[in-house]
Amino acid sequence: MNNQLRSNCCVFIISSFSLFGVNLNSAIIANVQFSNSGPSYTGSGIIGSSGDYWNNLGGSGSGISLKNTGNTTIPGLSITWTSDGVYSASGDSGFNSTSYANLMDGMLYSLFSHNITLSGLTPNTDLELYLYSQGDSASDGRRLGITANGISAITSPAVSSASTFTLNQNYLKMNVQSDSSGILSINYSASHDEANVNGFQLAAVPEPKEMSMAVAMALGVLAILRRNIRPSNPKNS
Repeated sequence: MNNQLRSNCCVFIISSFSLFGVNLNSAIIANVQFSNSGPSYTGSGIIGSSGDYWNNLGGSGSGISLKNTGNTTIPGLSITWTSDGVYSASGDSGFNSTSYANLMDGMLYSLFSHNITLSGLTPNTDLELYLYSQGDSASDGRRLGITANGISAITSPAVSSASTFTLNQNYLKMNVQSDSSGILSINYSASHDEANVNGFQLAAVPEPKEMSMAVAMALGVLAILRRNIRPSNPKNS
């Protein structure tokens, strides 16, 4: 199969997914940053797009409604959370000169165990949780411990001068699931020194039926091409 044909095949398959509503990307449910009265962030995180809305929250709250990336309230979805407090690095962060400065400047801080609870999710749904953790210039060596509905992770020691996202250091990606009541409970604590949580993104992963449809469509297209494409240099009989 020549390069042009391969390219056309890929375009056709991707176009077919869109035509039949097959979404192979994680769909963001909500973005949250913690900065209280600090500057609000707009844009992508590890996932997302430019212009995405982020809910800007303080050090604690109960039953607060969340908005989606389009700045529209999500019916039934709310967040309850606690902390020792909320802190602004006031530019004293490795991300200060980057486009993520407003996201990474503010943070929850804690020496103890606290919870972030999301209620009103679809029950028993597979989710991706992206959680951001970087403090100010004094944060070297800090480690954040997370347990979300029984799934646990710990960051590697913080590097306060870091200015790019590094998996398992200044952000965690966790595959979790809402419980039978549609709740996701995120417990966070200081695994070393102090816990810092700048914010998080929560996304729904593609449903298995969508993935199955995508695979079936791709195999069908490839089978048709294999039947109809003759070798470019057939052997003489």
